[in-house]
Amino acid sequence: MMRPMKQRAWTKRDQKDWLERMPVVQCEPIKHVDGGHWLWRHWCPWCKCHHHHSPMPGHRDAHCTDASSPFHESGYILKLDPQFAERDRLCQLERSEAKWRAEAVTARKAAWLATPEGQAALNEHNVIAAKDST
Repeated sequence: MMRPMKQRAWTKRDQKDWLERMPVVQCEPIKHVDGGHWLWRHWCPWCKCHHHHSPMPGHRDAHCTDASSPFHESGYILKLDPQFAERDRLCQLERSEAKWRAEAVTARKAAWLATPEGQAALNEHNVIAAKDST
């Protein structure tokens, strides 16, 4: 009886070869129906529908429901369709603005909590939370 061969660890070259064989899918940036965040979508010829992913290039697991899809096992590489470059620039601007706003709100909240008024409100909140948990 033969002993199974030990598998060797993946090298950077193995990873590069694997990624080069991966199918590439061209995506379009769209705004989600709730109007809040951006997504990348592409048409899947096997599922006959759009698949949606976070708006970043790179490898993704396929959202295919059809098990015979060639994407089902290995996934695919997302790339922005060049015709939508301007729309993607708008997407990136909105995302960075939203991040800036969140950071500004966090900074204002931290500054307010450092004041005596903020400390009093925090203490009141903690007392109410302690009563609710008992």
